[in-house]
Amino acid sequence: EITANCVDALTETNSYNNYVGALAESWEANEEKTEWTFHLRDANWVTNTGEVYAPVTADDFVTTLQHLADFNGSNLWIAASFVEGLSDYVDGNISFDKVGVEAVDDKTVKFTLTAPTPFFNTIVANNAFWPINREFLESKGDGCKLGDPDPANCGYGVATDPSSILYNGAYIIDELVSKSSQKLHKNENYWDAEHVYVNKISRVYNDGSDPA
Repeated sequence: EITANCVDALTETNSYNNYVGALAESWEANEEKTEWTFHLRDANWVTNTGEVYAPVTADDFVTTLQHLADFNGSNLWIAASFVEGLSDYVDGNISFDKVGVEAVDDKTVKFTLTAPTPFFNTIVANNAFWPINREFLESKGDGCKLGDPDPANCGYGVATDPSSILYNGAYIIDELVSKSSQKLHKNENYWDAEHVYVNKISRVYNDGSDPA
């Protein structure tokens, strides 16, 4: 609920519940709908202080699937249902370079699927496919190294630490306190910043015990 406002996917739903481009400016599929290619717009990753860290690239979408598999993410089953070879990689049968995701170049990412999927442009909106910057991920501890994961020694994506992720979405987290408050501010370096109209968000936790 929170990070959906902080990290953009390739596509998203608009106010009419239609799927439109987010980080993807355009996309196309082969006739069989087993290969999908997404072309990225210009966008940047920023730190929780708003400093530009790096551009968003196709490798970020390769990284996220390996991270998902290596760290057994809760949504791994979604990606593994569609992306060719991901289940085989999880089972240790193939190396990750045989998985059906490829950075064709910095601005082009290609997915090869297990079966014809004419709606795959909607699937990539799911957080199983949200991008991750490889350099930043592996800087968060020895256990964050892809191919040799050790979750106990990886400080990436710590729920209460806004500095443990990068941001490419509309908002940056200022504070997350369990059962207390959530505070965010507008990302001025967001690719669509002109359409972000609320500058600060502050949510106060309510456990529902007092109906008033």
